[in-house]
Amino acid sequence: MKKLALCIIILLVTVSSGAYAGGVNIMGGMGPRSGAMSGGGGGTLADDYSLFYYNPALLSQFETMHAEMGMEILIPKFKLENSRTRKSRSGIWHQIPSLCLIDRLNNSITVGVGVNNAYGLGARFDRDLQSLTYKSETMLTLTNISTGLALELGDGWTIGISVNLGLGQFKYQAPFDVKSWPLPIATDSEAQGFGVSETLGLLYQPNERFRFALTYMTESEVKLHGQTEIGILCGKISDDFDSEFTFPSRLGASLAFRPVYRLVVGLDAYYYNYSKTPNEMKLKFDRIPFDKCNDLSWHDNYSLHLGARYLLNDYWSVAGGVGYQTAAIPSENISQLMPDVTGWDVSTGLSYQRGHFSFDVHAIYGWGDDEAQSIPDRFLPRPTRVEAEVVTIGANFCWQF
Repeated sequence: MKKLALCIIILLVTVSSGAYAGGVNIMGGMGPRSGAMSGGGGGTLADDYSLFYYNPALLSQFETMHAEMGMEILIPKFKLENSRTRKSRSGIWHQIPSLCLIDRLNNSITVGVGVNNAYGLGARFDRDLQSLTYKSETMLTLTNISTGLALELGDGWTIGISVNLGLGQFKYQAPFDVKSWPLPIATDSEAQGFGVSETLGLLYQPNERFRFALTYMTESEVKLHGQTEIGILCGKISDDFDSEFTFPSRLGASLAFRPVYRLVVGLDAYYYNYSKTPNEMKLKFDRIPFDKCNDLSWHDNYSLHLGARYLLNDYWSVAGGVGYQTAAIPSENISQLMPDVTGWDVSTGLSYQRGHFSFDVHAIYGWGDDEAQSIPDRFLPRPTRVEAEVVTIGANFCWQF
């Protein structure tokens, strides 16, 4: 367990942001097998570290100790246009590691601990869309260390719960602005903090062909503390600040059906409750005599996921899926610092399992575009169109003891 704790600490230190759509929601699915199915059946079929995100009741699937380590690489690209026909592009790679350890205690109780990147929003542009000379970069992520337990009740019913200690990371590098009026002043702010949430899961399996699940994850209010640097003329001013961000609660339903022995089909739907989170993110400086407010006012959104997995033989299986997700950031708030679109994704994956060892690879391609609402009283033109493409490539190694 000491080695596991050390690995978790290393992962938390090195974790990087993701670039997602729908506010800070993940695009497509999470994990090697659920990701390969675009999240379809995640709440009923996830049998890797992603179950701590989807449904902790799925811990009950494991009969022996299970150890897993993997890595996903996200490659997002954004393109923004404004009324002056100027274009600004973004391209950056993000590495997202994963880890879990699961063990069955007795005939009815299974426990586990895992690391997952529950939420993430990130974008970087080499030049500012509003004709200023400074580049911009934003990162807002939540990485959870989840400790979970599943209890089998009998007659096909299982309940699960996980407590999620979330590490929030925030980065904000952009020209300073006052109520969206940009000034020729460079700022660079970084902060970290912790929050706690719980995930509740219910799994029902009346027979070998059918599964149904309901899940609910509570919101996570992360208290952030960090430092900002403000460039003025030839010098810089440094100051500490406090802030907070509330990652939304999530309600999900999942269905899995096995029409034949070699084929399983999964369908998931999720609802994200952004409208109950605070309408702004405020940076409260220690010495600078004013606060920096970032308007949010995000609205609720939802996502749909459909996927299938087919067993080719005793060792190999293939998977694929499609997903759809609506935007959470209102069109009038879309900017380089908060790009968001309504979009689609498709996925595929390949799995190999032999004896105690298994290996998985998967890929997800997401895309979308939105027309942003232009606000006439803004000092400089805002984006009028946002386009996004996100490629995710992942690999995972598992060992059953």
